[in-house]
This record gives sequence, structure tokens and C-alpha cells, in this order.
Amino acid sequence: MQGWFNIRKTISIIHHINTKTNRNHTIISIDAEKAFDKIQHPFLLKTLESIGINGVFLKIINSIYLKPSAS
Repeated sequence: MQGWFNIRKTISIIHHINTKTNRNHTIISIDAEKAFDKIQHPFLLKTLESIGINGVFLKIINSIYLKPSAS
């Protein structure tokens, strides 16, 4: 059920972006559930920096991987 919700949410976001005149947007989907043991976090952050992701967005992604918690 969760997968369907995520797909629907993504379609909604893409539709919203397509209605804007300024379409200079990027969508990043990070599935952190199983990623902690499969990817080196410094590599992920450097890769995101190399494609131009920085500032607040990079800090948010870093926070997800730095101290993961769920509620």
C-alpha cells in the first residue's frame, strides 16, 4: 500500500511542476529504509554536491543519514 501512495504522490508533484512556467526543478527520491547498509554516506553527499545539490537540501539529506530515527 505504501508503494502505491508514494507513486501517486510523485505523479502529483510532477503534475504540479508541469503547471508552472518556471520548470527549473529537480526531484530527488531517496529510500532511506534499506540504504543505510548499502551505500557509503560520504559518497552519497559528494555525489549530490557534484550535481549541484547544496545548502539546505544537502543539510536535510545529511541529517537523514547522520542520526537516523523513526517514530
